[in-house]
Amino acid sequence: MRMQAAHTPPPGGAPPDRPGRDTPASGGEAGRRGEAGREMAAERRAGSTAPVLAVDDLWVRFRTEDGPFDAVRGVTFDVNPGETVALVGESGCGKSVMALSIMRLLPEPQAQIRRGRILFEGQDLARASERAMRQIRGNRIAMIFQEPMTSLNPVYTCGEQVAEAIRTHRRCSRKEARELALEAFRQVGITDPERRLDQFPHELSGGLRQRVMIAMAIACRPQLIIADEPTTALDVTIQAQILDLLRDLQARLGTSILFITHDLGVVAEMADRVVVMYAGEVVEQGPVQAIFRRPGHPYTAGLFRSIPRRDTPRKAPLPAIEGVVPHPSRRPPGCPFAPRCPEARGVCREQPAPWVELGDGHGARCWVHVEEAREVTAR
Repeated sequence: MRMQAAHTPPPGGAPPDRPGRDTPASGGEAGRRGEAGREMAAERRAGSTAPVLAVDDLWVRFRTEDGPFDAVRGVTFDVNPGETVALVGESGCGKSVMALSIMRLLPEPQAQIRRGRILFEGQDLARASERAMRQIRGNRIAMIFQEPMTSLNPVYTCGEQVAEAIRTHRRCSRKEARELALEAFRQVGITDPERRLDQFPHELSGGLRQRVMIAMAIACRPQLIIADEPTTALDVTIQAQILDLLRDLQARLGTSILFITHDLGVVAEMADRVVVMYAGEVVEQGPVQAIFRRPGHPYTAGLFRSIPRRDTPRKAPLPAIEGVVPHPSRRPPGCPFAPRCPEARGVCREQPAPWVELGDGHGARCWVHVEEAREVTAR
């Protein structure tokens, strides 16, 4: 077992073969539906070794009246061509700050990237000019926001907004932009697209509004889509339709996806690899099959235990992780999860945990694995 520097988690790879905690299987209908997409993504990655996105030791600091704090701490991960990487964690873990950092949409100067790199196709977005970012946003990197009703402008029709996004990055007339917007509406399965172009956001259902947001995201054929909780506000049926749509679009367009969610069911269905965040840092990452089979961090294991099961009695309480995510300005001195961790030891409360490789691209930031390795060595 080899330990890495705490800020350099390895890229994903094949599932490991090692003993670990039991977890719910990721199989079932969701797992089967995701297999085809994972196989196609693997084929696309085989032809390209350079990641589309490489986040390296990223730190993001917020300045408030109560003093500065780091909302993102030493985050490192890659997204490969044609791959879906899920960024997972509770609210307040830093997932959305991570997405806004990549898009360079942080509320500056209150929030700033203070260290690290965000390499997109070799270009460091952390140091790119605003002019350069305007050419990238909505064009080479697109973002689907959590709540389309607040993301779409209520005083413009849906067609006008998608056409405007197209004209920002493409030299075309208003008529040509409208035709391209119409084609994007058709691609995302919007019924009666000609009529929907001239409707305002409030005239559409939540599912249709989210499809408009996806149409806007794919209109310029981006290399990377960042989807920030895109199905949270939708009912289960519409959620399944949106996930199917994203998978289908990825298969047809070859787009990479960074999928931000707290829903592990969605992760099982969509992701090739998983990056688990807690209190602003990555605590585990690896192939989706490996993490679902044997999570390497107690926090990840706790998330799995809280998933409802079919065999759970109706009135039985669900297992929960006691406590809350610490505010970034009040982090404990050791592992930030130690106050909530059922496996915490003395060292966990005193020193930040190192990153430990668990095999084949699967790793976790946890003292438990260090102690286990010492016990094995001592035998």
